[in-house]
Amino acid sequence: MAFSVGRALGTAVVRNRVRRRLRAAVHSVSAAGRMPAGDYLIGARPEAATQSFADLSADLVRVIERVVAT
Repeated sequence: MAFSVGRALGTAVVRNRVRRRLRAAVHSVSAAGRMPAGDYLIGARPEAATQSFADLSADLVRVIERVVAT
């Protein structure tokens, strides 16, 4: 699992917070068995800095389902 969190998100503090939140979201999604095994690169858009954790997790699930369906 790798995360691409660019400077467009904000300061280093904001980028690190987004990275930690993404890591926690991935952990909760994979623990629920909704994430197939594999290598992932997840890119974060600037909206990720202001999203709630529930919205961030829901977006992650939606993206994973789209990737698995293809």
